[in-house]
Amino acid sequence: MNRTTLINHFISKSEGQKYLEIGVYKGLCLNSISAKIKDSIDPDLSTPALYKVTSDEFFATIAPTLNYKYDVIFIDGLHHSDQVDKDIKNSLLYLEDNGIIILHDCNPISEMRQRVPADFDIWEFGWNGDVWKSIVNFRKNYSSAQYNTFVINADEGLGVIQNNTPGIELKLELPKNLTYNYLEENRKELLNLIEVSEFESF
Repeated sequence: MNRTTLINHFISKSEGQKYLEIGVYKGLCLNSISAKIKDSIDPDLSTPALYKVTSDEFFATIAPTLNYKYDVIFIDGLHHSDQVDKDIKNSLLYLEDNGIIILHDCNPISEMRQRVPADFDIWEFGWNGDVWKSIVNFRKNYSSAQYNTFVINADEGLGVIQNNTPGIELKLELPKNLTYNYLEENRKELLNLIEVSEFESF
C-alpha cells in the first residue's frame, strides 16, 4: 500500500469524489488520483498545482468561494507540525460529513528524519519532519467520539482522520515537549499504529 492507493480507495467509496491535495511537488501523486473534482495547492510556481498559493492563503481566500467541500483531503505540504496542525484545522472546515483526511510521513524511522528544520548535513535518504506530533496532538485534543485517527505502517506512515467515525481515545498523559525518544517508547499507542493487513480487514 502507498499513498495513492489509499487515497483512491477512499475516493472510490465517496459519492462526490471531490479531492484536495496540499503539497504537490512534481505531481506524481496528483496525477495518479482518480476523482471527479481534483484541486491542488502548492506555492511553488514550478509545480502542476491548480492553486499556486500557500495552504493558509487557499483556506482564507479561495476555499470560501467554492460551492463544495471535499471527500478526501491529502496533506503533504510543509512537514512542520505547527503548519500541519493548521492544515488539519482548516481542512476540517471544508471536509464533507463523512470525509477523510490523509497525511503522509507520520511514522519516522529515525530521530534525524523527524528533525525540524531538516538537517541535510547528515541526510539519511529521507525526511519526514515532525508530522507525527500533529497526529498525536490531534488524537489528544479532538474528540475520539467524532474522529477515528490512526496511522497505517506503510509508505513512511499514512495518517488517517475519519470524520464522524468513533475512534480510540489517546489516554497517555503527554509530556510538555514531545520527543523522538517518547515516540520510540510509545509509538503504537501514540499513533494508533496499525499494519496494512489490519486496515484491509476493516
